[in-house]
Amino acid sequence: MTKASQKIQFTPEEWRACLALSMLYGLRMLGLFLVFPILAAEAQHLEGGGDPLWVGIAVGVYGLTQALFQIPFGIASDQYGRRRVILAGLTVFAFGSFVAAMATSIEWLSVGRALQGSGAISAAVTAFLADSTREEVRTRAMALIGGTIGLTFALSLIVARAFRRGWHGRSILVNGGPGCCSDVACIPDDGAAASASDGLLAAAGP
Repeated sequence: MTKASQKIQFTPEEWRACLALSMLYGLRMLGLFLVFPILAAEAQHLEGGGDPLWVGIAVGVYGLTQALFQIPFGIASDQYGRRRVILAGLTVFAFGSFVAAMATSIEWLSVGRALQGSGAISAAVTAFLADSTREEVRTRAMALIGGTIGLTFALSLIVARAFRRGWHGRSILVNGGPGCCSDVACIPDDGAAASASDGLLAAAGP
């Protein structure tokens, strides 16, 4: 294997970062995509769930709060560290998941969905991935996350119907949060990621 070909291979540290961050993205996107096919039907079991306006708010408020908090979370990750901000965002997401799953009215479901979206960590996760990979493999690392999102969307269309009946229709709202938080243990510290990135760049040479 030539030196040029060695430069474009993922190192074990890069693979670990890519897989862990892809899992984070995948679990969050699962919480978003999986409810789309069933939310309108599940809302009929909630107080006020027959109001199309509130059903639309419950669906769309997630994306709205995601858009509002994406830049603040990204700035915070620059100042306070990627891992710390990701953990804070996932805590907010997990709390919102619990509120949404336990909601008895469409209004409280909307509140839970808004809290889920408020844990907007996509910018911090993308920046963390950039910190943890070399420029030569960064495009493939981003593509891995993109592929995970696509697979999650396809999976959600297949399995969403299984969550439609009773409480199970909302159980997916609460399952994603703790799963994301547990995945944080797999992510390297900010200092370790920065050191690994510096070392890889130094090894690559000028």
